[in-house]
Amino acid sequence: MIWDQLKSTLVWVLIAAAALSAVLEHSYIEAVVILVIVVLNTAIGVIQEFKTEKTLENLRSLLNPQARVMR
Repeated sequence: MIWDQLKSTLVWVLIAAAALSAVLEHSYIEAVVILVIVVLNTAIGVIQEFKTEKTLENLRSLLNPQARVMR
């Protein structure tokens, strides 16, 4: 789930921006803030995905795959 959240192009652009900010501008505070935002975004995405999968499992358990047919 974590890898799925990190596969986004926008996440990689933000990580690159943090690295460039730290290396080129020596602005470590900006780099840390960007990385914290990426980590928080990833954590929130994983939590939401986990809750969604749990809800889907509960909904699947409510389904009745069998039907009675009269001829």
